[in-house]
Formats: sequence, structure tokens, C-alpha cells
Amino acid sequence: HGLDPKMLFNDTGLELPETVETVERTARRYGVELHVASAGDTFWRVVDHYGPPGKDYRWCCKVVKLAPIARLTKRLWGGGALNVVGVRAYESLDRARSPRVWRNRWLPWFLSVTPIHEWSQLAVWLYVLRYRLPYNPLYEMGYERIGCFMCPASYLAEFELVRERHPELWEKWMRVLEEWRRKLGLPREWATHGMWRGHGPAVQKARLARRVGVEVPGWRPVILEDLYEEWRSHKIYLYVIRKREVPVPTGKAVYVEDPFTSKVLGLIDGKRSLVDIADELGVPNSAVKRAVKRLLKLGAVSDLVVE
Repeated sequence: HGLDPKMLFNDTGLELPETVETVERTARRYGVELHVASAGDTFWRVVDHYGPPGKDYRWCCKVVKLAPIARLTKRLWGGGALNVVGVRAYESLDRARSPRVWRNRWLPWFLSVTPIHEWSQLAVWLYVLRYRLPYNPLYEMGYERIGCFMCPASYLAEFELVRERHPELWEKWMRVLEEWRRKLGLPREWATHGMWRGHGPAVQKARLARRVGVEVPGWRPVILEDLYEEWRSHKIYLYVIRKREVPVPTGKAVYVEDPFTSKVLGLIDGKRSLVDIADELGVPNSAVKRAVKRLLKLGAVSDLVVE
């Protein structure tokens, strides 16, 4: 009909290989020109500064989605274009409230439309199967939603699928979480049980923390000056980085009746912090702190130095 559609793919740098392959395969099948708005390694550089993203702290969406899409589309279609997307009302409350035709204030050159806005998930799959459309094989492996492999909106079961199928990607992310866990003085469960996914207070997270026997750290809303313009309408929850607490031994010989407290005493050397000792013993930080308080009373520890 005289139309020359283009295909736009936002490669966040966090996509699973199957997703990239599906996009390329689809473009080849329909013979359309594929444009990739790539974020490169931006996420891995920025996460060192801002910390892990959360459901209530989605700095990542601005950095790896909006920014590369805005740069590419303004250059290619800055004069105006029709943007056809596949978002549906049933996917989230925000998308349910969104109209079927709209303009994004960050991408004003686009008039966006979503023809399947009112479709159910069943209707989508019936259409895909009826017309034998290409789809991402990850759906057949158990994924309910497909996007960034470590998206905080994902289920823990989906993280397990990533760990099993792409261990190198999951290990890379776990190294980031481990670095931040130690900076923040948080228990291992913060990383392993997905507590990093939400920064603000949450009933579910508090319940999970109690069940696994760890403390829920304190959060406070803050506004960063360099993010104010982008986030001024949002409350940002950031972790308060705790300083290292190092117990100092006196060298005094004391009788310690409790076996666990005795183990803690054996690891106190004036260099290890409470977090270091808890990690070595594989116990919550709170358990080590209680043991150190007992050792302070017994005279085996002289002080708890904050570094």
C-alpha cells in the first residue's frame, strides 16, 4: 500500500541472546529495515554509581531505554513518525490507564498507537499461532515476561531460569549485587532472595526478611541534585551506606560458655568487620552483633570502631 515500515529495537545491553536472535530473525522474515537503539555497556558503568535498580527506583529505564531511543529516533524521524507498539492494558495498571493513541513528552516527534491495547494474553497467542508469527522461544521455557534479564519487576523463578540457561550473565549480576551488599552492610539474603528489587518499605519484603531471619535495613527518601530535574515528581529511595564496624579485641583470656559467641571471638582480630565475620560464619549480621555485645560485657572486646 505504499508503506515502508521500519523496525525499531531497543537493545538495553541487558537482553537475553534469544531475544536479540528473535528480533533479527523477524526482521529477515518480513524484509524490513532494522534500527537498533543500543545502550551498549551504559548500565554496567552507571550501576556502580547509582546502585541496583528497584521496582520503585527505575533509573535504568531512563538510562538504557529512553536515552538511546530518543537519540536514534530524533536523528532518523525527528520530523515526525507513527510509532506502532504492542503494549496492552492487561499488562499493568499504568498501561491500563494509558490511551490507545498518545504522545510521549520525551519523544514528541512520535505519535504512538497500540492496536492490541484491549487484547487479552490468550487473544495474542491465538493470533500468533493462527498466523504462525515468529515469537521468542523464551516463552516456551517458562518466562512470563521478557525484557532485561535482571529486571527488578521479574519473578524469582524467572531469575532461576536465567541462572540455569545463562549462568555467565547471572554471575555477572551477582558480582554487582555482592559488591553493593558489602558496601551497604546487608545480609546475603538481600541478594539471594531478591530483596534488592524494592528499595522502599514493603510488607512482602519485611515478611520475607522475618521468614529467613534477617534484618530489614532502614530506607529513607532522598533527592539527588543531579537527578532532580528528571525525578522531581517521584520519591526516590536509596540505601544509606553503613560504615564498617570493627570489634577490637583486648587479648584478655575470658571464659565463653556459648559456642557461637566463642566462634565469633575466634574471628575478632581488629581487622574484620561485623559483616566480614557474619559472611565467614554464614549467619545474619544481627547474630554477630549480639555476640559482640556479650563479649564487650565479658571484657574480651574493648570497643566497636566505626571506620
